[in-house]
Amino acid sequence: MLFSLQQHPITSIPQISVKAEIYINETSIDLSYTVRGDIDSLYIPETKRHNRRTDNLWKHTCADFFIEKEKAGTGYWEWNFALSKQWQLYGFGEYRKRRTKPKVAEPDIYKTRRSDSLFLQIYIPKLSKTTIPRMGLNMILEDKQQQLSYWGIKHVAGPPDFHNASTWTKL
Repeated sequence: MLFSLQQHPITSIPQISVKAEIYINETSIDLSYTVRGDIDSLYIPETKRHNRRTDNLWKHTCADFFIEKEKAGTGYWEWNFALSKQWQLYGFGEYRKRRTKPKVAEPDIYKTRRSDSLFLQIYIPKLSKTTIPRMGLNMILEDKQQQLSYWGIKHVAGPPDFHNASTWTKL
């Protein structure tokens, strides 16, 4: 499934577009995020040699993937993936009430930069469609002036809020 992500109206990075794609197979979930346009206006950190879990990635450029748990009312997971290959997974019992950092197989993260595009590919092993009734695909972009813009499938009124399940979509 391919989505054109929409920039939140209170933020602005001109001449940029963002698409996100999800592909689910029997053994993994594959995500890709494509940013096109004035890539030179964005802050793009160096890639680390190894993937590692790191907190607060959403304070800079990162891709987010929200997963509603299979049993309704049992919470959701928030994945964060940075261009530097850092990542994190948080488990929430309810809206913005963090419970855990679930132990999971490490995702594979790849970044490709071209003059007019940035491509982030993520492979998450050992998840399947049966565990995802609804999900959110989002991206936060930081420009070189340290201004953030928020991109999602859809937005709610007020400040950006990717935790709000009404911004998610069914698979």
